[in-house]
Amino acid sequence: MTPSAIQTLCDALERHVTLMRALVELSQLEQQHLLAFEVRALVDCTEEKRALTGQLEASERSIRDGLTAAASELKLEHSSTLTVTQLCDHVDDATGAILTDAVTCLQALASSLRELQGMNLVQAERGQRFVRAYAALLRSSTHDTENSSSDLYTAKGRARAVSIP
Repeated sequence: MTPSAIQTLCDALERHVTLMRALVELSQLEQQHLLAFEVRALVDCTEEKRALTGQLEASERSIRDGLTAAASELKLEHSSTLTVTQLCDHVDDATGAILTDAVTCLQALASSLRELQGMNLVQAERGQRFVRAYAALLRSSTHDTENSSSDLYTAKGRARAVSIP
């Protein structure tokens, strides 16, 4: 067995792990910018994430190609539907451990990324509510307290029953 296809797959997985780590770090930075209401930094972060996502898509194609090449090299059937985990059963223990570690790391990073994205969404929605409440407060300064429908919140985060003029 020539280790070239397997090694290419291992290298592709390593690059993908590096890109995923960078995306997780960027999502953490995005969260900091959301909490600080740093709009310009959020725009920059979004552009970086967009570029990184493009690199991740290319990396995924590289992994799929490497997996197909490794499966063909090992003369395995159904090479188009084979997963890295399934490939581990057909390689030596050392290579299987490397592949398994990469898959485990990618799964952990993907889980962290999902959690971060969920928290960032909550923070973005909180920021949006804050800006709307602040805009309503500014509008309510026109002394039309009867028609003011402010979404102001108490110190505990609950919506006020009555808007503040």
